[in-house]
Amino acid sequence: MLLQAARPISFGAVPASRQEPSIFFNATSPAMSTGSSHHSPASDSSSMPPPPPPPPPSAASTRVEATRRSSQNRNPSPHNIKRLVDTLTHHRVNTVTELCRIERVAASCTSPEDARAFQGPMTQAWVHYVTSNQLLGELRGLTRGFPFAAELVREAHDRVRADPQSNRSWNLAWLCLVRIRDDGLIAPFSVAEASKPSMWGGLVPSEEDVLKLSSCFAREWTLAVTVMLKHWPAAPAWF
Repeated sequence: MLLQAARPISFGAVPASRQEPSIFFNATSPAMSTGSSHHSPASDSSSMPPPPPPPPPSAASTRVEATRRSSQNRNPSPHNIKRLVDTLTHHRVNTVTELCRIERVAASCTSPEDARAFQGPMTQAWVHYVTSNQLLGELRGLTRGFPFAAELVREAHDRVRADPQSNRSWNLAWLCLVRIRDDGLIAPFSVAEASKPSMWGGLVPSEEDVLKLSSCFAREWTLAVTVMLKHWPAAPAWF
């Protein structure tokens, strides 16, 4: 509180006999009153509890920040680059998690020569990930109740290959997932999937039944694509 520093505004000398400092402490307010008009400013100030300390950062946030700073400051060694390039070339890893991990290492290279060493093998590793049906397999792992349609992945792949703008990225899996999302492919393919006779055990479904089932497919497929795209906080693209 700043009550001790308060002074009356004066435009000239005020005789000591006429100064009445007590008038500046007689007015009470909800914020200043302590229940007694005889308390001194010092006692009011000392009775206020200190503000609580800020909460310490959580262990998880501390680890994430430490990992981020470490990855920014650490350039991969030549030996590590050679090992990872060899891993990509021989397809020793073929999951989105592991490929993204290597992709982040490649992105951390500060040397143009090191970055170029990753370009070809990284591009081919993502092509293999899609064409070996590993992308479809991981999407189906996220849609066990309503399995992701292979025809949908194939259509997205064909559209990416036919688009000259697809050269903006080396990552075929990301391009296919973005194509599924941005071209609105889930809605028509979910209806087509729900209309298959195999879904109804020989029965002829009504249009309403097909729409209900297709909405289940669409909801689960949309969630799966969203989850997969979260592997890339920033677009893996040249431009």
